[in-house]
Amino acid sequence: MTIPYPAALGAIRTGSTSQLRQVFEALTVAESVELGTFIGPQRLRAITVYPAMVTAFRPLPEPIDTVAILSEIGRQAFNDPAGLLLPLRPDPALVEQVRLALLDVERRRRVGPLLTMPTDVTATLPTPTGIPPALTEADYSTAATQQNVEVAAIKAVAVVESGGRSGFDSQGRPKILFEAHHFSGHSGNRFNTTHPHLSVPARQWRTASNYYGWDQYQRLREAMVLDVDAALKSASWGKFQVLGSNHSGWPNVRSFVEAMYVSEANHLRSFVAFCNDNNLMGFVRTKDWLSFALGYNGQSQQGYDQRMATAYLAAGGTPPAPRARR
Repeated sequence: MTIPYPAALGAIRTGSTSQLRQVFEALTVAESVELGTFIGPQRLRAITVYPAMVTAFRPLPEPIDTVAILSEIGRQAFNDPAGLLLPLRPDPALVEQVRLALLDVERRRRVGPLLTMPTDVTATLPTPTGIPPALTEADYSTAATQQNVEVAAIKAVAVVESGGRSGFDSQGRPKILFEAHHFSGHSGNRFNTTHPHLSVPARQWRTASNYYGWDQYQRLREAMVLDVDAALKSASWGKFQVLGSNHSGWPNVRSFVEAMYVSEANHLRSFVAFCNDNNLMGFVRTKDWLSFALGYNGQSQQGYDQRMATAYLAAGGTPPAPRARR
């Protein structure tokens, strides 16, 4: 169940303690853990945006001021800069319920590397309005003609990068993969110690794959609290999995991300722009998959060249001519 912010805010503004209790009493401890994620403590302890939260989550057994926490929630989570919650004194039962939940958050944060962050608290990511348009054969054909490459060659990249499936998930968001070693570089290595699930040194890039099975948008949203642009640059986006830092065709990473939410046609546009800016389209044209994979995915291309060669043939590409016998 999602925390009912509008109902809670209504209770806060009317000063109704009983109504506020009704809103919160339905929350389980797990849901309070979800609430606790974006207000601190451990992985956000260096953040000054939510100072009351960070203070509240000092290690046990230091007491937690639940009323102050509820007040800060009113200001931050409910966009209540006037502090309408400050005069409110919830009844003891509510205070005790929230206190125990927050203690559980602190305990779980000591042993659990990732808790859910249900929303983008930076209000940066677009809101999906459905599943955006998929690439059409006409889109592929137009791009192939303009770039003087085979349609099958472009499709081969799409198949390898997105499994031949949609570039969007079931919620209408572009598919992403958040790369911890890229985030470390883009954020000046500031979070390697405090946020090892989000930021690892470049020399330890292989450990970033330990987190590929996690919810990538949860990781992205948490990283965005630390550094919005660094986080957006550190995810690969859409059907062709172009890194945000390679926002060729767009002036900055934020406009690039907005475009990735619009259509798979924009995913293709980003792929073409990136290849042209990095002199990779020639390798697509000649089907030199190894050189392409090294340029597109780096030295850790891990067999992408062979997979692209196979995908190219499956998409209707021309088999290589047999070698002449001597």
